[in-house]
Amino acid sequence: MTALYTETAQAASPAAPYTITARYSPASLGPIDEDTLALHRWDGQQWLLEPGSSLDTAGDAVSAAVTGLGTFALRGEVAPGRIVYLPFVQR
Repeated sequence: MTALYTETAQAASPAAPYTITARYSPASLGPIDEDTLALHRWDGQQWLLEPGSSLDTAGDAVSAAVTGLGTFALRGEVAPGRIVYLPFVQR
């Protein structure tokens, strides 16, 4: 994954805030409840909710303003208490 500033298309710096937007297809979610999707960051020990994570079900996207690079994932619930993480991977 490459993080770029929307305004300039320049590579994002870990010291400056930038926005991550993950787009998805509702059909690809399978049993995941779309309303539970949120952006999380791996802190080395656990997944933490990215502050300001917002879900746009009309636009099929999850966004958050972040201040550093790291490992991110979408988190969703299959059923109450049954959580899945869909990590972002580079292809």
